[in-house]
Amino acid sequence: MDWQKLWNDIKTFFTDNWLNLIWFVLALVLGLILIKIICGLLSKGLARKMDHIVSNFIVVIVKFCLSMVLVFVLAGIMHINTTGLVAVISAAGLTLSLSLQDSLSNVASGMLIVSQKPFKEKDYVEIDGVGGQITRIGVFTTELITFDNRKITMPNRTVTASPIVNYDGLPTRRVDIKFKASLSCDIDKIKAASEKIIYDDPRVQKGSFVIVVDNLDGGVSFVIKYWVNTEDYWDSLYTNNEKIFKMLQKLDVALNVSAVRLLEDKPSGKKEKNKSES
Repeated sequence: MDWQKLWNDIKTFFTDNWLNLIWFVLALVLGLILIKIICGLLSKGLARKMDHIVSNFIVVIVKFCLSMVLVFVLAGIMHINTTGLVAVISAAGLTLSLSLQDSLSNVASGMLIVSQKPFKEKDYVEIDGVGGQITRIGVFTTELITFDNRKITMPNRTVTASPIVNYDGLPTRRVDIKFKASLSCDIDKIKAASEKIIYDDPRVQKGSFVIVVDNLDGGVSFVIKYWVNTEDYWDSLYTNNEKIFKMLQKLDVALNVSAVRLLEDKPSGKKEKNKSES
């Protein structure tokens, strides 16, 4: 390799293009600063109107578009044929689209999640059989924390292709507490004591309380149902679950199968109260 010739070519390039190089550096620095300012202002503006997960997703897309504009501006300063640059980018984009079909599908699914808003940050959801709290919606993946404190990262296309159960999607939620007593139990006493516990809970919505009694499999099945605000669901469930179990012990009720069985586990992130099971 002729190092002398290479050095001469480099000197010639800088000599002939020193002014363009100065403009190139200035445009690059100013462009990056401008992109940062625009994205910062956009992020703050969107944060006031929508969930920050959604706003972050939009900011990422805008930042990418502005970066591409900067690339073409810099190419123009250096007198690079932008038509050829577009052709190169298009060819590279086609190649990448074929090799990254799954990733592009995740991006498209991410846009659907952002636009349709089936859930928001901190919602407790169940997706594809996995339950937990939403912590992040990214360009390619959605992250959640499971009930036993595991971090799950799901491809966005899996999220949009699966049934989504959002436990926090509505302002109110029904609490169900089940237990089964022996056939010899005093149904009226159990119902009266259960009613007092539920009516004493200020979180219970008036007129929403009901006790369903059934005789199944050699025992008396009780299902206590009432409605609360969604944010009060877990505290009310565990508090009344414990009170009912203690009430059954006080009445010396012979329990069949399980005394008080929770229908769901409480997601991690909130301090769990003691759950009483027989």
